[in-house]
Amino acid sequence: MRHDRDDQADRSGAGTSHHHAPGQGPATRHQHAGQCFCSFGCLAGIAGSDEVAAPVAAHDNAANLRPGEPGSRRSVSWRKSTSFLYHTRHPSSRSVTRLPRLQRCRLDERVGAAAAVTAPITLGEMNVSDTTSLSKLLTFLIAVAIFERWERTRPSRRLDSGYHFRLNLLAFAVVLVAGAMWPKLLVPLFERLDLQAAFTGLAALRSLPSVAKVVLGLVLADFSLYWVHRWMHGPAWLWRAHQFHHSTEQLNWFSGARTSVVHLLLFAIPQVLIAYYLLDVSAVEAAVGFSIGVVVNLWVHTNISVNLGPLEWLIITPDFHRVHHARDILPSKNIGFMLTIWDRLFGTYLDPHALPNDYPLGLSEDQPPVSGRMIAGV
Repeated sequence: MRHDRDDQADRSGAGTSHHHAPGQGPATRHQHAGQCFCSFGCLAGIAGSDEVAAPVAAHDNAANLRPGEPGSRRSVSWRKSTSFLYHTRHPSSRSVTRLPRLQRCRLDERVGAAAAVTAPITLGEMNVSDTTSLSKLLTFLIAVAIFERWERTRPSRRLDSGYHFRLNLLAFAVVLVAGAMWPKLLVPLFERLDLQAAFTGLAALRSLPSVAKVVLGLVLADFSLYWVHRWMHGPAWLWRAHQFHHSTEQLNWFSGARTSVVHLLLFAIPQVLIAYYLLDVSAVEAAVGFSIGVVVNLWVHTNISVNLGPLEWLIITPDFHRVHHARDILPSKNIGFMLTIWDRLFGTYLDPHALPNDYPLGLSEDQPPVSGRMIAGV
């Protein structure tokens, strides 16, 4: 009898998803971000470990759906969270787990996706409680092991391995915390601005094959971050957000993590827009994009020299990006992260082979020393 009442409630509520019950308006939905399980397992707090399957609607106004129901776009793995899951029935039963206000979890999914698909190194989203997050963590650890070994055996420059170790460790912690914080705050803000409606005309991009979506997301993110990065070298208030990243005189994969809090915010904005609003990436797509982004960010800051031959016309190498950290080259050159084409097209390219091997890195002598304000980026 209770199951019948639940089914009737599901049918009767199908046409009223635009109305909010008391205490369940948009503000409440945003307050729940991070509390329910999303398939990315990136920023959400998870209560319980039993998994159930529920489809995600093609439109966010669907409050309750059934597996295989017409209009379902894909299935996502959910876990029990006492904040929203009323009861669970056996998977073999015809009855379905009811997930009131499913769009709250959909919002959480997008928070994780937005940070994951294109982030150069948004490590704060890692959570080993699900398969995709485990793959991201393994990718990071494997890449670190490879580049650390590479730097030790074939370094481009002789560096002091203990140089500013504590400062670099603090910078790494800033990336962990702020990298998780900004996407989680940006998505509810953009939801209030109803940016989803602004991207309705580009809905065809969301139906692209996964490979095409990941490649397109990475290219668009690289183009967007090129301009954000370039603007950081312009006005004084933007340069303060980027100054900490240039403060190291010994560049390697670890010191490359020096990134201010405001810097991470400015980089997160285009990535949230591309991953969530433009492409609406899935869990696997986000994990693949994140993994590539991690490898790229570690790669360009690694203290090694590599000759890629003709590929260097397109792919950024550590030698290419090291020029960007040169102390005495102004205005700054080689601003891109993954592809050299933006620097070639917009006049910021400088051939790294045209420079001596020992040009100095870091901030000029008239720049202030590292401080808490510099780490904050204000």
